[in-house]
Amino acid sequence: MSWREEFRAGSFRGVPFKWADASSEFGRRQAVSEYPQRDQPFVEDLGRRARTFSLDVFVLGDDYRARRDALINAAETAGPGILVHPTRGQISVCCLGCRVRESTDDGGIAYFSLEFVEAGGIAPTVTEDTAASAAASAQAAKESAISVFARRWSLAGQPGFVQVAGESLVASAIDQIAAAGDRMNAAGDALFTVTRKIATTRAGIASLVRSPLSLASAISGLVAEVASLVEDPLAALSPLLTLLPWGRNQPPVIGMTPARLAQAGNQLALSRLVATVAASEITLAVTDVSLASYQEAVALRDRLQDAFDAVATEAADAGDDEVWRIVETLRVAVVRDITARGGSLARLYAYTPAATEPALVIAYRLHGDAARAAEIVARNGVRHPSFVPGGQALEVLTDG
Repeated sequence: MSWREEFRAGSFRGVPFKWADASSEFGRRQAVSEYPQRDQPFVEDLGRRARTFSLDVFVLGDDYRARRDALINAAETAGPGILVHPTRGQISVCCLGCRVRESTDDGGIAYFSLEFVEAGGIAPTVTEDTAASAAASAQAAKESAISVFARRWSLAGQPGFVQVAGESLVASAIDQIAAAGDRMNAAGDALFTVTRKIATTRAGIASLVRSPLSLASAISGLVAEVASLVEDPLAALSPLLTLLPWGRNQPPVIGMTPARLAQAGNQLALSRLVATVAASEITLAVTDVSLASYQEAVALRDRLQDAFDAVATEAADAGDDEVWRIVETLRVAVVRDITARGGSLARLYAYTPAATEPALVIAYRLHGDAARAAEIVARNGVRHPSFVPGGQALEVLTDG
């Protein structure tokens, strides 16, 4: 078939035109980097260039003005449209430009120079990095918690028993932080370093209690050190969660004298500090947690939301707006991050093999991919991958 037989009458958005000339541009996007003392550049391929089409066309006849206006309107219409290219057929394009030329020497005709680019597919979307936002909130929360504590803790002008009580209270908080570290089941140099810092802090309690800012920084630093004991951030969450209710377990201060009120205020300040810095470290840990399934994400989100709610509600009931605001900000950051990252994850469902068989067979049957056998074995604690017990339900991830 000759080119004349394949030639098509041109149009854009259904408005016909006569074709005079056409050109197109194709190729790839390249980033060319040239370096000193090197003769050869480094060329990085960035993908195919957008295809562009330039057409010189015209409309003519006694009604050429109506044809001219229709083609102008087509060029000015928003969004992609169908271009019937005389030699390339139908193409979805966007009009980049339209230039019209008319002349008294050529009456009854309007010449167009049209520029088109192929219409793209799905528009790029902008998504928030919720993990980065949560991490930033956690850092800001720690700074705020330290500042709030430094304003509230005071031993100045108080009798000796208030300082003794303060030292005892700080020792109790350090013991709780150390216990959280023990729950990490860490070993090696990292554990030795944290243990030494805990011991050093405990030895310096007498001077720390007289410097609120130093005390707050020391407590915050110990919690951060404990949080870093394990490489798996998910394993750090349960030990850190034990720090949130520490203050609620302290015996109340009895008495309404100024000294007793100061003692009670210090106890409450330290309780809130431990809870808020622990909540901050939990938030930081969450940003690094690898979520495997939608159900696991929901369970983690609900668990942390309940824990943070308890601390925030306690502060709100006591009229402590500063601490409530800190913890509430962290709660929102954690919920948004887990919801954003977990919403598109695969769902879990139960599958019960009829008979004992290899995990490879089950993985291929369910997913068409034998490589996912290791996932089934690990998730269900199967003792031997060649003998997955029949008649027992397995947890399996969907393909989506």
